[in-house]
Amino acid sequence: MFRRISAIFVLLVTASSAHPAQSKSQAHPQQRFQEVAKGVFAGSPTPGSDVPANSGFVIGKEGVLIFDSLRPELVAEMLGEIKKHTSLPVKYVINSHHHYELVLGNSVFAGATIVSHANARTNLIAMPPEAQVARTRASNVSLGLPNPPEEKLPSLRVPTLTYTDRLVLHDGDREMQIIHLGRYHTDGDSVLFLPKEKILFSGDLLPGIGGPGGQREAHFRDFIQSIDKALALDFETIVPGRGDRLATKQDLRNFREYLAELVAQVQKFVDRGATLEETRAGVKPPGYIDPKRLETASFKRLWSDSVQRAFAELTAAKSERKP
Repeated sequence: MFRRISAIFVLLVTASSAHPAQSKSQAHPQQRFQEVAKGVFAGSPTPGSDVPANSGFVIGKEGVLIFDSLRPELVAEMLGEIKKHTSLPVKYVINSHHHYELVLGNSVFAGATIVSHANARTNLIAMPPEAQVARTRASNVSLGLPNPPEEKLPSLRVPTLTYTDRLVLHDGDREMQIIHLGRYHTDGDSVLFLPKEKILFSGDLLPGIGGPGGQREAHFRDFIQSIDKALALDFETIVPGRGDRLATKQDLRNFREYLAELVAQVQKFVDRGATLEETRAGVKPPGYIDPKRLETASFKRLWSDSVQRAFAELTAAKSERKP
């Protein structure tokens, strides 16, 4: 049974206090924002931009909730969009999970409450952005892929409000449910469900349409069960974790089938005692994967991570079954 916790927006913070300095992205917008319901906006990358993920914000009667803060240089764009629609302050910033490309913007929102699942906060403290970046760069090197120039990362604000099952925020007649569906992309992911508007901000429960997502820390056997829990919710529109278009329940079902096929393929190699190298060479990307992405450097890394993680998980499960 989900635990319900109700909270009313009461913090007296102005959005202007969160504005960073003028950034290059303001002159050349990196994100576009779409109103998917009254007061509910989805942010996605503009064509050709290098924005790492989608985001969004919800306007209530007393304040604004942001879903994933992304990077500081992108916050100015989001705040600029918010100011077009309301003068209300940003009260809450939801981190869908702990990965650095989604949480660096926390540093800008000095007056807002940062919210996440309890495990996400623990994970972020255990592996801060600097360690995550170093891990990604090492992975690129091992795969023969180029690394971007090194950069100085901002000081991090970790979540100060955490939950375990479900956190329900009320602002006027707006209900916003922050839900942990179980383990999938990590062990501390959150989705944002708006029951009245029938909208789900999925984070990396649905990482995009036609791509594998970064599954370095995934729990593949739990992933499908978590998707099934999401499909039981009454929503019609998904703001996915990545990509430039909205999604539907059918897109989530398609991703579920992809995961089932990937796990089934890897399981066959594990059952016959194949090595990781043999498994990587033999497992083929299911038809769900957009073929145009097959040769990109980012896809190669994400696909390799997915196969390696599934292999490790299923190999461990096989060992546990032995008498």
